[in-house]
Amino acid sequence: MRAAVLLLATLGSSAGALGCGNGGTGPDDEQPEPTLPATPTVVFSTRLAGAAEGEIAVLRLRVIPAPRSPIALGYAIGVDRDTGTDDADSTDYAGEPRDTVRISAGDTIGIIELAINDDDDIEPAREVLTVTLDAPAQGAGFLLGAPDTAVVLIEEGVCDRTPRIQEEILRVVGFGDCLEPNGEHLAAITDLELCNREEWPLCQRQDAVIPELKQGDFQGLPQLERLTLAGVGLTELPEGVFSDLAGLQTLVLAKNRLILLPERLFAGLSTLGRLSLAGNQLTELPAGVFSGLSSLWRLELSRNPIKELPAGVFSGLSSLSGLAIANSELSDLPAGMFLGLSKLRALDLRANPGTPFGLPLRLVRVDDEDLRAPGPAEITARAEQGTPFPTEVVLFIEGAGSLRDTLDIETGHAQSTSVTVTRDSARTEGTRITMLSVSWAPEDIRGVQFEAADPIVLFARSAVAERHPRSAGHQSGTRALLGSGAGALPWATLSPPARAMMFTASPARAGRKRHWEWRKR
Repeated sequence: MRAAVLLLATLGSSAGALGCGNGGTGPDDEQPEPTLPATPTVVFSTRLAGAAEGEIAVLRLRVIPAPRSPIALGYAIGVDRDTGTDDADSTDYAGEPRDTVRISAGDTIGIIELAINDDDDIEPAREVLTVTLDAPAQGAGFLLGAPDTAVVLIEEGVCDRTPRIQEEILRVVGFGDCLEPNGEHLAAITDLELCNREEWPLCQRQDAVIPELKQGDFQGLPQLERLTLAGVGLTELPEGVFSDLAGLQTLVLAKNRLILLPERLFAGLSTLGRLSLAGNQLTELPAGVFSGLSSLWRLELSRNPIKELPAGVFSGLSSLSGLAIANSELSDLPAGMFLGLSKLRALDLRANPGTPFGLPLRLVRVDDEDLRAPGPAEITARAEQGTPFPTEVVLFIEGAGSLRDTLDIETGHAQSTSVTVTRDSARTEGTRITMLSVSWAPEDIRGVQFEAADPIVLFARSAVAERHPRSAGHQSGTRALLGSGAGALPWATLSPPARAMMFTASPARAGRKRHWEWRKR
């Protein structure tokens, strides 16, 4: 390059000596000579280089003019400041985050080679590294120009994902090479269905067998709304495998061979509405496995050999309207199972060893621990497990004129409304309150029934008055099942005035809600 400059200068001098243009040039004929920096300046001639895993990214430097002495130029590997790109890190390339490139005297080109590691870790389809040149020290003999930063794009596509997951993603986005899909292609996917027709008749795709998943198989799919993995032979699921699916609404994991679930398997799925785990081999559930699923409206757990449910396993499922745990191995229900499930409309607990599960009801005086206190007394009905449907309890109050009153318990609540009972000073034996009837369960509530509470006696002057249901010595406080027929009513606990009543099964209110009504002969 320096020789070219000298040649141009020589040609100009020769032209002047030959007397061209009266020994000089006019203003219109002047041609500016190219000006080159006196000090060599280094810039990137490659601003963007792409490489797949296992390949080498090559970045070229240009030096103008060629240096008279060798240049040792430091550089740093880092990340860009663009929040819209995924950053690579030091595990994605071989070598150190800081290194030096050397340019020989007289050379105008320098090369930085960055070897991209090939591993099995699933990472974003595209990741970005930046390579930035260090500013030279004073007196180094060269300068930096622009650009002094280049970008390396690591292309992974979906190549490291579980083969069957990879195939389905490629089918959906319409590519044949696992390196082709980028972040935009993945972000456009809303539905993935992998299933086995032999196990899952609703399957619309070809048969799939996927015994296990990788941690990042569903990474980069923020718009995925429906994921079906039914009948594919899954035996375990890594914790966090679904954590990137912020928009997931339906997750079907039915008819697999799952035995245990990680406690935080569904963490972050705040938009999930339907979850099916039916037909697996689950024997237990972690206490917090459904935590945070505030949008879940249907949960299917039937046909699993679950023997016990942990207390509070369904707490926080404020949107749940359908719960199915039929054909399982449950003998008992945990305390407070239905508390907070205020939107529950369908429940199936049939075909369990404990079916029909009794839900104990008891009468409680809430204004005073002592049933004999003069009052007036505030009386409520309490269902310790909560009620799975709106419940009406009919009371017979024998003493203050022998009257009937009702208590209501809302779905998902444990305590009913209250009634006020006033003492009849003429009665020395006190006021006896008997639970006569309770609402029938709607058609969609199956496998549970209420158990009647023992009567309580208020204001009794005798020291042998019945004990308060809340006292330590009282056990279940129940006598017989209510709502399933005449033989199940607590007839032996009724006083003669209460026995003078009979019941008829008839609708008490509009809609599906029914209860046992009593009338006097």
